[in-house]
Amino acid sequence: MKTNKKLPLFLHNDKTNEIFKIVVDCIPKNTKIYLVGGAIRNAIYYKYFKKELPQRDYDLLLIGDRDGFVKNLRQAGFAYGKIKRKYEVVVKMKRIPKPLHIHNDYLYLDIHSSAEKTALQNLAKNSNFTINGSTISLKNIFKDDWFEKLISLPGSLADLKKNN
Repeated sequence: MKTNKKLPLFLHNDKTNEIFKIVVDCIPKNTKIYLVGGAIRNAIYYKYFKKELPQRDYDLLLIGDRDGFVKNLRQAGFAYGKIKRKYEVVVKMKRIPKPLHIHNDYLYLDIHSSAEKTALQNLAKNSNFTINGSTISLKNIFKDDWFEKLISLPGSLADLKKNN
């Protein structure tokens, strides 16, 4: 598989790319899923500075049908992770047939349900650092112009550039 280097850094890995295509296909109608937190911050950081930062999991913001999304993920081969709370559930998928390492051999999705109606409202309420104040719809991560599709709090991209 030839990786499209215009995509976010985490999608340069063939297996991660393959798994995220499954994730996007699992999104129920009328449900919006956004990548938030470290994964999108790290992708932006790489775009600016060409430096790769460690990635352990992928935080997702869900607005809509969480039960339907998790059900679809489970049917596609995801297993439950260790966290299952009222507004948060973790699922994982094997990256390799016989995983040995808890972090390197699985892809983890940390799914956070939101009462907010938009991703920007959620960011404003829940971002702990301005450098984490960006998100992107999962439906846009496979587009060459993904960076143009970012949703960001005012100043978040400038703060990320300053913190290099």
